[in-house]
This record gives sequence, C-alpha cells and structure tokens, in this order.
Amino acid sequence: MVAIFVVLSPPGFEVWGGLLLSVVLTIAVSILTLPFGILLALGRQSRITSLRVISTAYIETMRSVPLILVVYWIWIIVPLLAPDTSVPGLLRGMAGFALFFAAYVAEYVRSGLQAVPRGQIEAARSLAMSNWTLNVDIVLPQALRVVVPSLVGQILDIFNGATLVFIIGLTDFLRAGQMILADPQNSGRTYEIYVFLFAVYLATGGAITYASRRLEAHLARGSR
Repeated sequence: MVAIFVVLSPPGFEVWGGLLLSVVLTIAVSILTLPFGILLALGRQSRITSLRVISTAYIETMRSVPLILVVYWIWIIVPLLAPDTSVPGLLRGMAGFALFFAAYVAEYVRSGLQAVPRGQIEAARSLAMSNWTLNVDIVLPQALRVVVPSLVGQILDIFNGATLVFIIGLTDFLRAGQMILADPQNSGRTYEIYVFLFAVYLATGGAITYASRRLEAHLARGSR
C-alpha cells in the first residue's frame, strides 16, 4: 500500500480510477477498520460508563444508516471543518468507508470477545494482570481467531461497496465500464463490457472466499 501511494500519488489522487481505485480502497479500508473496530469493541465492553456509552452510540448509529449517506456526509463535512486544506476526494471516501465498516468490525470482535472462556479472564485477573496485558496477550488473540472468517468476508463487502464512490465524483471499476459504454464508438459492446465486469467481480469474490476458507482451516488446525 505504501509503495502504491508513493508511486501513484504525484499525478494526483483525482486521476485514480477503475479497478485500481476499487482495489486500493478495499485494501486501505480493510487495514484501517481493524484497529478502530477493536478499540470500539473494547470500549463497548469497558467498565468506564462514558466510554461504553460513546462506543455503543457510535456503533449503533453507523449500523443504522446506509453507507452512501456516511460517504456523502464525510465528503461534505471535511471541507467545512478544514476550509483552507484541500483533502482529495479519494481520502475522504476512504474515511467514510472506514468509519462505517469499523462499526461492523467492532461487532465481529465483540462476538469474539464473548467467545473467550470466562475462566481464563478471571484467572488472569486473580494474578493481578492489568487490563491492557489481559486484552493484548489473552483475550484479543483468541477473539480474533474466532472472527477471522467474518473479517475476511467483510473485505468482499468493501470491494462490492466501492461502487458507491461515484456519488463523490470518483471512478470505480463499475463506473469505468459505464463510461466506456457512454462512448458512441463502444455503444454496441454492452454484453462484452458487462460480461467482463461480471467476470472480474466473480473472480475477486471467489478469491476472497477461497482465502477465507483456507485461513479458517489453517486456524482450525493450529488451535488443535
């Protein structure tokens, strides 16, 4: 990801589009949502009332609104908060996606936290282990192992949801195909374009699903 941004950022994020934009958006958002989602999940189960209320309110709010509304709201609100700073539309789109999907990651992680045997937590606390050490060394590794299939499956949701960035003027993979068909010279190639789009989406979804199953099987063998 760092190499992609270093090499392709000089021309400007505005010229990014097509399959590259969809892939970069998917990878970047998948990486950003994991730590944010973990913090939200821990915050929702925190003993600090204010932190628990804020985390719960954020998660429930994001899960109650459509993704397209969050992306469009972030795209509008960022220039208002920083009028003297030019934030590329791609970064604003990534922020909207990350804020939205982090709520779902938090719920996945929370379900994993509840799957950790209570006896292990009580034993760690009886040894005067701090909450940070307890979560990092004992709880989170087991919780993430349980929810890995769900987290990998969400990558597919992000990739398919990348089509919504057209509302903020970005050209995702599907929009690129539609722009090709808008050219009169290619108006008669509807079947070719949409069959190609279908094949790429199908291949991507199949690859992610296959990777999820392989990872799940690997983790199942490692836990024995």
